[in-house]
Amino acid sequence: MKRIDFFLVYFIAAFIVSTSFMVTFASGTEGPKRYFTVYSIDYHNQSSLRPTWNNGLQARTLIMHEDNINLPAGYMGVYPRLYDDNGVVVSEPLDWVYNNSPAVGIEAPAPTYTEEGAYYSHGLTRAYNGDGYTQHSTYRSPSLNIN
Repeated sequence: MKRIDFFLVYFIAAFIVSTSFMVTFASGTEGPKRYFTVYSIDYHNQSSLRPTWNNGLQARTLIMHEDNINLPAGYMGVYPRLYDDNGVVVSEPLDWVYNNSPAVGIEAPAPTYTEEGAYYSHGLTRAYNGDGYTQHSTYRSPSLNIN
């Protein structure tokens, strides 16, 4: 009976530790949504910051149609950027990312960054305006630290 109790306690302890690790690992931060209208279409955009498996951070930027209706390919673009707390861009993609098929929204990451310090996400989005694109910045996310 004692052997079963030991394994049960061990299993429960391992489960609690692994669950709390996953919650900590999966947590991140998001900036507030910014709402705007382009070409009579209502959107919101948002920046977020996510921890990665290799103790780094990844800035993400999202643009979404407010009415959850698919928009044609090329209607939405994102350009995520990671800043250090001095306001210097430390990670960004090589180019804009656009929805390549009909979609309600699009989200894309900047390359993962692993240097110690405090960082925040602050991206750019584009929405098709009938003759090109109208660009809007996101609100910045709260900062996270890499230790």
